[in-house]
Amino acid sequence: MQQTFTSAILAFACLYLFSSSTMAQPTMDGTLNDAAWGTAAAIQNANLRPGGGTGPGFGANHEINALYVVGDATNIYFGIAGSVINGNRILLFIDSKTGGYSNGNFGRFDAPQGVDDFNSGTTFDAGFLPDYCLVIGTTAFETNHFVDLYTLSGSAGSGGGPNNFIGDAADADVGANPASDNDTRGFEVRISKTDLGYTEGDDIRVMAMYISDGGFLSNQFLSAAGNGEGDYGGNAVTFGSATPGFLTISATTLPVTWTSFDGQLIDGKTFLSWSTANEIDNDKFVVERSRDAQTWVALGEISGEGTTNQRSTYEYTDVKPLFGKNLYRIRQVNMDGTSDFSNIIELFNAKQEAFSLEMYPNPAQSFLSIRALSEITGDATISLQNTKSQQVLQRKIGAEALMSGYTLPVGNLPSGLYRVVLSYEGRQVVEQVSVVR
Repeated sequence: MQQTFTSAILAFACLYLFSSSTMAQPTMDGTLNDAAWGTAAAIQNANLRPGGGTGPGFGANHEINALYVVGDATNIYFGIAGSVINGNRILLFIDSKTGGYSNGNFGRFDAPQGVDDFNSGTTFDAGFLPDYCLVIGTTAFETNHFVDLYTLSGSAGSGGGPNNFIGDAADADVGANPASDNDTRGFEVRISKTDLGYTEGDDIRVMAMYISDGGFLSNQFLSAAGNGEGDYGGNAVTFGSATPGFLTISATTLPVTWTSFDGQLIDGKTFLSWSTANEIDNDKFVVERSRDAQTWVALGEISGEGTTNQRSTYEYTDVKPLFGKNLYRIRQVNMDGTSDFSNIIELFNAKQEAFSLEMYPNPAQSFLSIRALSEITGDATISLQNTKSQQVLQRKIGAEALMSGYTLPVGNLPSGLYRVVLSYEGRQVVEQVSVVR
């Protein structure tokens, strides 16, 4: 493998490819500039025309301009800027697990176009053993774009596959918005880590190229094909002695790789636990709870490990879960203040806790301050009743106001004894107050 230009590209890749500071999922629309792809520039070819080489070998709109790769707990997202036309294909060879092929001598059974004619005499760079080939194609008149994930196996002529059709531009796992000479428009693909045989904490290596449906190889590579180099054609290519090289996406550059988040209710308490495979600049975790997935309350914080490549485990106990449905999530906060969220888990608490209020002054003259001593997350209703059980005043109060202290005006009420009734989620608490003049 070349040790000059290719090495520089490898170093460049490690700096930026996994640059996303959150675990938010990219919007699968083919536009590669939303925040989930990170804030740094994508990998592309320095000092050369985007896509590699001195010009597109097949002409305009046959281009690979940039690559983005991010991951979350379940999926890996590939973003390839560029364009593909005339029924041709973009090939992204992926080395995602142990083993794989050092050359093009893999099977062809039911392989997508572009792969079915890939030259079996081609050899890859040392250290690059692809397991899969992600194939991005188009119909002849570019009315639709589609993506296949082909498994490399067997030997040429002996089978291979299977082929996993990811979807077309109408599917949730594929986005297409191709453009020429643009590094933020192209194709987005979501693939589960299971489908790639990916193990948490491993690096991923990729090599992207452009090929005709008949197996004619262009000079369009993610890493440069070199000044003045033309198309590689239908001949075998020894990539170890050619300029194009693979790119390494380092798993250690992900801020936090989540591996689990679980919870269970025991004796009226919620025990939460979660773990990470690695962390980069992780400041802390904030445990949050909700009843409706709209309003979230922070319960507590646990410090993160900062930066580590080791598996880390965490625990938190909610000693007073809400009666009924409880939703929990973990907000992970980076050193720079950016944050990310775990998945949401739902637990049901059948044990009803007592509900209590704090009121003052008592006796009251012009106002009565009421504060909930038990945590609530929704609106509550407070009413005052006289000794004949007649309602003389009623207010609907939000959770935040009631927990911080709500002032109820009573200055226009006659002196006497009143009942304060608070109703919340089918429960009631009744207190007694005197109003004096």
